[in-house]
Amino acid sequence: MSGMFGSAVNFNQNLNSWNTQLVSNMSSMFDRAYNFNGNITTWNTANVTYMNSMFYAARNFNQNINNWNTSKVTNTAAMFVAATIFNQSLNSWDTRLITNMSSMFVNSYLFNSNLANWNTSRVTTTQNMFGLAFLFNQDISSWDTHSVTDMSNTFNAGTSVYTAASASARATLTGAKGWTITDGGTI
Repeated sequence: MSGMFGSAVNFNQNLNSWNTQLVSNMSSMFDRAYNFNGNITTWNTANVTYMNSMFYAARNFNQNINNWNTSKVTNTAAMFVAATIFNQSLNSWDTRLITNMSSMFVNSYLFNSNLANWNTSRVTTTQNMFGLAFLFNQDISSWDTHSVTDMSNTFNAGTSVYTAASASARATLTGAKGWTITDGGTI
């Protein structure tokens, strides 16, 4: 299914009845399907390993995919790049095998889901993961980043500012964990 609806800018159908049980690659599936917001909430994703760029520039996508089985997924790089209104919970995802989360939420302007319980022990790159995800304000200081070799621009918030409530978590990430966070400072 890789690239299946790529650049189908006006595609927007309900695909919830599809049998996706044997699918292993969903990378770029809705890449630049700007208007896609079809129901895919009950898809069987138990065998999917690649979800990179799946919703790249799917500007109108905002479906609840929190119950997807992501236990075999290894790559979510650029998955929600420019999915500008996406703001659904992903806290139930099994992320223990994911190694690449680079650019995952770049330009996902409204995304602000709690990801605190994600298992990030195998992740090797978070480069630009939350770049320009201006509203993201969740505490992920509990993430295991011992395997990460590239954290460059993980948080590039431009001139966005953070509150005093976020200061402690930010200090943990930039200090002990060595993350680079670009922002406009505290309010």
